[in-house]
Amino acid sequence: MPADGTAGQGPPCKATRVRPFLRLSMIKHTRNLLSLVMIQGSNAALPLLVFPYVLGVVGAQHYADIVVTEAFSVLLITVILYSFEIDGVAAVTGLRPERDRAQLSKIFSRILVLRMTLFTVAAPMLVAGLSLFRPELTHIAAWWMLIPLSYALQPTWLYQGLQANGIPAVCTLLSRAVAVVLILLLVKRPDDFLLVPAIMGVMYALGSVAMLAFAMAGLGIRPTRVRWGELMQMIRAGKEIFLGNVGVALYRDSNVLLLGFLGLHGAPIAAYSLAEKTTKAVQAVIRPLNQLFFPKAVLVTQAANSPNRDVFVRLLRLTWPQLGALVTIWLALMAAVPILRQHVPAIGQIQELDQVMLFMSLMALGTLFGVCNFMFGSAGLNTLGQKRALLGGILFAAVVSVIATATLGGVYGAIGAAISFTLSEGVLFATIARKYYRGERLVNVAS
Repeated sequence: MPADGTAGQGPPCKATRVRPFLRLSMIKHTRNLLSLVMIQGSNAALPLLVFPYVLGVVGAQHYADIVVTEAFSVLLITVILYSFEIDGVAAVTGLRPERDRAQLSKIFSRILVLRMTLFTVAAPMLVAGLSLFRPELTHIAAWWMLIPLSYALQPTWLYQGLQANGIPAVCTLLSRAVAVVLILLLVKRPDDFLLVPAIMGVMYALGSVAMLAFAMAGLGIRPTRVRWGELMQMIRAGKEIFLGNVGVALYRDSNVLLLGFLGLHGAPIAAYSLAEKTTKAVQAVIRPLNQLFFPKAVLVTQAANSPNRDVFVRLLRLTWPQLGALVTIWLALMAAVPILRQHVPAIGQIQELDQVMLFMSLMALGTLFGVCNFMFGSAGLNTLGQKRALLGGILFAAVVSVIATATLGGVYGAIGAAISFTLSEGVLFATIARKYYRGERLVNVAS
């Protein structure tokens, strides 16, 4: 026995050694979650802070031109991202820069080269096509092309896979914040409308260049030679995810374009666009909560072999809290708008605000369906091995959306597009839910 009379101390037990590791792991996950919230919050705040102000300053006609050309850039982003926001993250998950630098560099170079190739081919074609359709929009469209370029350059997938989201969070926050400040300071007259895509495009691009620079300087990533055959293999491997992204873009991001093709200009497009941007901002705010429940949904589906009613009910229990939070956000927003209208001049001078409120109330229901589609579709069917079924549902919803917007928009104008937004989300949810209940019937027959 030691001189102090205490019993001899053995080696620390396993639980004692594990606790610091768990604490460090929890801190790391919390930091990454906060970084993701910062990224989503920055992307959500920009339209809420900028576009109501821009509409009030430049007027409905210039604003409509801005958002129609922006819609083209959003569709181009879908092409440029391809499947790498999922495939890229999966490819680098588990790798470490200090030991896997060569492999990371190879993956990084392949994705960067393919994205830049897609941008180089698609962007000039898009601007040229738009100049034939509406020549007066050529300069606006050219500035908006900086946004897809920024997405081609930024390696957010790399940081997510390495669970090091701090750098993209800081770059995103700073670039968006500076863009907001510059627009509020410099856009003072209707003739300043061209500054909006110019400022946003330049700041987005600078933020992406900063992410790229840190990946090379801080993580030691180096460009490597890429063969054409490797690019073609990547295109083939990601085609299903890409087609799903195209379907989502068609039913979520194409309504402004379709209204423009239907001949609507000025106030109707301005009102619908502002409602759509606000709706997407609300969806961005709720997305970290979706991501928080995602692992729990995966655990539910991993215990099942196929979609069935029991899995549906268990996923529904995880979905209710998210729906409750989303309803709370919408009620708070709807209550805040009349107050902001009285006290914020930039919002008070928006003549189309009543229309915007009407469209938002119609589209709010679509966001509820959207949460369900994420939980039962992206988190549910995907992990149950039903990717093709989910892809079929997304493409079907996209077709329904385009037809509904063209039909209802042609008859009722912009309110038809708002109805179509919610209808397409509802159709997708019905398609997904049918898979669970159809699976239940098949199980009963087999037993």
